[in-house]
Amino acid sequence: MSGPNSEKLSQLRAKTDRQIVRLFRMRLDDGLRYAAAAETECAEQAFEEAQKLWAVMRPEHKPLLRGRLDELREAVERIRLWREPRWLRAASMS
Repeated sequence: MSGPNSEKLSQLRAKTDRQIVRLFRMRLDDGLRYAAAAETECAEQAFEEAQKLWAVMRPEHKPLLRGRLDELREAVERIRLWREPRWLRAASMS
């Protein structure tokens, strides 16, 4: 495909890419905010949604955002551990 259609498709893809990155950043921000408030389910849901967006994100956008995704993953893991009953943690360590 060439000409105006090709240009329109390129513009549409660029717009979609920007929207994916924007939504990804919003879900990261939401997830970190929920994690800070120890709202486990909401933080986990935001993390899951961020992972889905990560899967369709263009590779060139990922290096700048990988650290933020890791930060949310670690925050969700911390609140899961914090919420887990002590006896269960002790049992899993044995």
